[in-house]
Amino acid sequence: MGRKGRQIILASLGSAMNSSFALRSKVKLIENFIATLGTDNVRKSWQSYIEQKIVDDLEEIIQDESLNATETYRFAHDFLENGRFDTSGTALNSIMPPISRFNKSRTTIKERVPVSV
Repeated sequence: MGRKGRQIILASLGSAMNSSFALRSKVKLIENFIATLGTDNVRKSWQSYIEQKIVDDLEEIIQDESLNATETYRFAHDFLENGRFDTSGTALNSIMPPISRFNKSRTTIKERVPVSV
């Protein structure tokens, strides 16, 4: 897809995205995807783009929060499968960085991590 084609798509999607509250927060994501479009199947390209974006965002969160990578991926996968986070039990504790249970910041981190993931 050429530059002119991308501009036409962005122009036609612009008003629809800005008028929808649900899409408004995803404008940059959609614009970045359109910028990467080639001649491939759009559906396949979109799926690949979203999968890579999830991995990139998750890697950034893992680094920023010093989380257990394997358990964080499992935690995120469970969320995508079930549509909700399981914050009870050991699932959340298993992704947390090593920190004393008596450390006052542990509660703050434990509240922030599921929102970040």
